[in-house]
Amino acid sequence: FLLRHPALVAFIGFHLKGYHPHFGFDPEVTVPTSRHLRRRLQEIQNRHLKLLLYNTVRSLKELGLVNDEVIMDTTEIIARVKENNPKQFVSNRYNKNKIPNGNPDSRLGIKPSTNKSKDGKTKLRYFWGFKNGAAFQETKHGIITLNEETKAANTADVNFFFPLIKPIKDTLRITIKTFIADAAFDAWYVYHFVTKGKGTAFIPINTRGHKILQHGYGPNGRPLCPDNREMANAGTWFDKKRGYRRQKYICPLIDPHTGKRKQNQTCRCDHPKWQKKGCYKYINLDDPENSRFAIDRESCLFKRTYKKRTIAERGFSIIKNYKLEDPIFRNEDSIANLYTIAYSLMNAKVILKAKEESLPQEEALLQETAA
Repeated sequence: FLLRHPALVAFIGFHLKGYHPHFGFDPEVTVPTSRHLRRRLQEIQNRHLKLLLYNTVRSLKELGLVNDEVIMDTTEIIARVKENNPKQFVSNRYNKNKIPNGNPDSRLGIKPSTNKSKDGKTKLRYFWGFKNGAAFQETKHGIITLNEETKAANTADVNFFFPLIKPIKDTLRITIKTFIADAAFDAWYVYHFVTKGKGTAFIPINTRGHKILQHGYGPNGRPLCPDNREMANAGTWFDKKRGYRRQKYICPLIDPHTGKRKQNQTCRCDHPKWQKKGCYKYINLDDPENSRFAIDRESCLFKRTYKKRTIAERGFSIIKNYKLEDPIFRNEDSIANLYTIAYSLMNAKVILKAKEESLPQEEALLQETAA
């Protein structure tokens, strides 16, 4: 493309070399080879390209196009390896410990499929590759990206939250009043972070395999068991793995000191766990407001606001139009840098549209002033 547009080569600022009778320099000698550009794409640190992305967001703020809504989601990046080709025979195709030789940085990921099994359960689709998470907003000139991150495919979606949201709040100084994401981001610390900034999170509940979630509480503030009895306190501790303090409640018919059933007591609802050690529940003590269940997900406001989550899907669709869904590169650094550049380009197009629209208005204002 650069060789077909020599004027662009001079405009970008390449060190002009050689001589050509029409251009004054030789584009063939001046423009680096594609191999050199691929090498630079692998070697350059992603944080330098993030500065480019953040600068486009700052330009959008100056144009008054950035609001207080953030829509977050993730998309898969398919690695070009034979393990992802169903037509090619591969033994142990989806063995997570057998890393593909074609892309040693890729990992095994899982995405739910739109198809369902005969019993109504969602089918899971396995792939080798990476994940890209991004935070979007919609403007009158198109969709923009506030931040993005590329990680291995085995990264949980909710683990993209802090790497994406903190630079938006701290570096770009954007106030988040409305946060929209799917059920994969249904974690207590997501609600805690958003509400701490006086915002509201619009996230569906994630039952995590349970058919229903019951969180009733008795007169002493302890949760109720399925038998509608107030559960017994079984102690508190700090869960190092989860990073917060937890409290355990057990079946009120079980002695918390001995772990044995109380005499002449039986479960009125004959719960399946009663045959073992009874029901139990864990409460997060670092989330006393129980913010996950403080949201009315049946309200018109929630349903109307959550519909905006399709903005993220449309944003990823723009990126996929750049042919980045299955990039040719075979390492994580190159793929991450390529996605950062693509999102910067997406923002730059919105900036150009906004400036093109403002030019006629400025000219009309000058004419009125002159008159």
